[in-house]
Amino acid sequence: FAGMNAVEQAALVHLRLLDMQPFAAANLATAILAASFYTERAGLPPLLFDPYEARYTAALESAFRLLTQHLVDYFAVSLTQTISNLRSQI
Repeated sequence: FAGMNAVEQAALVHLRLLDMQPFAAANLATAILAASFYTERAGLPPLLFDPYEARYTAALESAFRLLTQHLVDYFAVSLTQTISNLRSQI
């Protein structure tokens, strides 16, 4: 795990928390927050995305079937969009 890049780490933490459902409520928000810890620790922005977007849902379904690259790619695109939005506001 330590040898993975931050986006891969974020995707795995996100997936694992959603798989475990450790809380009575707010598991999705907690999973996004926990995954964002790994991106922010690497100097990237937090994960900002619409969890009801069809592309996220499809990536998550693939990840639950152990095809995690789709979720990693989704997070990478999300981070790229966030960085572009931040740069355009400067």
